[in-house]
Amino acid sequence: AAIFLFVALDGVRQRYRKARQRIQQGRSIGLGVVTDPPEAPGDRISWWYGVQPITVQIADGKQVVAYLPPEASVPPAGEKVTLYDWGKIGGRKRYFAVLYAPHVAVIKGG
Repeated sequence: AAIFLFVALDGVRQRYRKARQRIQQGRSIGLGVVTDPPEAPGDRISWWYGVQPITVQIADGKQVVAYLPPEASVPPAGEKVTLYDWGKIGGRKRYFAVLYAPHVAVIKGG
């Protein structure tokens, strides 16, 4: 049981690391618009990884479920999010979302 628990928790850690790497590298697959209502029903993925599911409409008009980091608040309907490929989980392609904020500038002080 301890080995199974270690492997399962390591998988969670690896999944988050993959998401962080893609965000840092700017490897976005595009933008999506949060639909109304923004909250998607909870599922096994959101429970196991501790993420918040939202419904997003992607460029081709399809609606998909994307997952927000646990510390992020659910954006209102109509807000844009940047989508990242989170890989296949449970046999389906999953997306990780980050609030799209082109108006934010990062200035490094000295």
